Amino acid sequence: MVRSQSLNPNKLILQIFILFAATILVGIISLSLGSVSTNMFEVINTLFGNPSNEQLSQIIFQIRLPRIIYAIFILILFAMGYILKLDLKTNEIQLNPNNVDYLYKPD
Repeated sequence: MVRSQSLNPNKLILQIFILFAATILVGIISLSLGSVSTNMFEVINTLFGNPSNEQLSQIIFQIRLPRIIYAIFILILFAMGYILKLDLKTNEIQLNPNNVDYLYKPD
């Protein structure tokens, strides 16, 4: 028997905040790592419009940042797919193509 858990709104907001902060921190760390290594302060200054050199600005904005944005987008899609899978699995209506009785309701 599956036990239902009630979500505490404050706990949920805290978890979302922690995950968002961790994503930002890992993103900034990954922007500073690579074949051209820089420190995080140069990366942050470049992101806010004060690049220390033009080459670093091009590396961050044309190579590293788009990869991070695409990775976050893909992770969001995976999470949405997992949520949909769980919803279909726990839904009372089983989606069986051989049984379409639930689609037709006579008046």
